[in-house]
Amino acid sequence: AVALQAGMTVENGLRLWSGSGGSEIRGLVLQGFSEAGLDIGDSDGNTIAGNWFGLDASGNAAAANGRGITLWNAAHNVIGGATAADRNVISGSLSSGISMTSSDGSTTGNRILGNFIGTNAAGTAAVGNAGAGIELADGAAGNRIGGTLAAEANRIAHNGGDGIQVSGAGTGNALLGNLIQANGGLAIDLLGGDGVTANDAGDGDGGAITLQNFPVLASAIVAAGSTTISGSIDSTANATLRLEFFSSPAADASGHGEAAVFLGAVDVTTDGGGRASFGATLFGVAVTAGHAVSATATVHLGGGSYGSTSELAANVVAAPLQAPVLGVPGPLAAQEDAARTLSSADGTAITVSGVASGTVEVTLSVSQGTLTLVGTGGLSFDSGDGTADATLVFRGSVAAVNAALDGMAFSQRLKTSLARCTAFAPEVCLERVPGYGPGDPVSGAIPVGPDSYFCNSKPLIDVSVGPWHTCGVRSAG
Repeated sequence: AVALQAGMTVENGLRLWSGSGGSEIRGLVLQGFSEAGLDIGDSDGNTIAGNWFGLDASGNAAAANGRGITLWNAAHNVIGGATAADRNVISGSLSSGISMTSSDGSTTGNRILGNFIGTNAAGTAAVGNAGAGIELADGAAGNRIGGTLAAEANRIAHNGGDGIQVSGAGTGNALLGNLIQANGGLAIDLLGGDGVTANDAGDGDGGAITLQNFPVLASAIVAAGSTTISGSIDSTANATLRLEFFSSPAADASGHGEAAVFLGAVDVTTDGGGRASFGATLFGVAVTAGHAVSATATVHLGGGSYGSTSELAANVVAAPLQAPVLGVPGPLAAQEDAARTLSSADGTAITVSGVASGTVEVTLSVSQGTLTLVGTGGLSFDSGDGTADATLVFRGSVAAVNAALDGMAFSQRLKTSLARCTAFAPEVCLERVPGYGPGDPVSGAIPVGPDSYFCNSKPLIDVSVGPWHTCGVRSAG
């Protein structure tokens, strides 16, 4: 590599100004320039690849520039690339690593991909920039930082400010797949150092990057080598959004992020009210229990084009699958054409426990008679509606499920034939989690009590739970 050094006596190492469009800068080490190692202005279509900015010859210590790269009023430049040979290392600056600005709206269509920003040359140790890793300001719009391929992600870490900071920039800047952690501020900050920007109903606010709302995560459940992340998003009506999921061993102090590890992505489309729910199963991706999980939302314009990206969502903690525990009452008296209430008041309620958070799915069926739940608040139904049903399949939180079951009415229609005795078979499992793991079904019975008629000593209610992989599995999205 060719080293250009100035000892802070020269403003810029190189300038690509008007008339220099289409140039390629490759294989340089730029150190000690008071303004920037490279200044690109009024110059389009340049490629900047395979350079070190602000590192000494060892690649492990700072040889500071004011900034690594400044780019202003310039379009369709490429900084970095999807191969190790194209990677720039932009570190050790006295301010931001990369600064993109525009006084006339012409800073657009630029791509920053595959770079190390704030690390040593190997990407394994801190040589941070004093400011943000990447700064977009003053009208820079329609640029892409990162990408949808793993090799396009920028590694942005150990900087004194935000990982990516937006301050007065234009709209449509897509921030995709970047690995961002251990910076002094947020991983992504849409209002230039103000901390987390709250979501708004309907995502109607404007400003920097249109202040795209971030997803609201409910849970991240790990089972059988895969992770299922559930939640919702409130955005504009009938919008398609790319949701990207990340994890980190340690959460940011804000509770939003980090984005140390890219887990995967799914597309969702909001309804006419701007809302969408999701349950994304990332097969083969097992997040370590206890790690923080977060997400971003980016407008998907179609055809490989993307618009504005949100800040990172509030974290949830990855947790292993908790097998539900089904509580079964003791013997029940059964009489032909009589109603029976299963209630905690007399110890006959069916209960679900053992699941601290997330959604459970319950299946109830009777061969003779019907079931009526106490209420349906917080539940959604795949079969039945909670009133006089022979079969019920419904989902909800453990609290909502238990509230519906406590006082459930069992209307019996027993006959004299022993073969016609009622079979009552509940199943309980976690929703949208694939591959619940090994294990035989857990079975039990609610026997007929001594005052029962017609069924003698045959069981009145049969109970089976599991195996876990037989129920609750749904496709991601």
